[in-house]
Amino acid sequence: MAGLGFCDMTGLHALRRLTDRIHATCTVLHLAGMHPRLHHTLTLLNGLSPWTPPVLQD
Repeated sequence: MAGLGFCDMTGLHALRRLTDRIHATCTVLHLAGMHPRLHHTLTLLNGLSPWTPPVLQD
């Protein structure tokens, strides 16, 4: 994901569809090495939760 610096709504919808398909198989998808711009965009859209691993708590 580090090379993906820009992702428009078409790309975000594709990621969402991929996530839905993966979840249908009881599998979890976590995106690693996300480019800072994409991370920022997803943060603004409140859209990180489906793709980032949960924070481990004590």
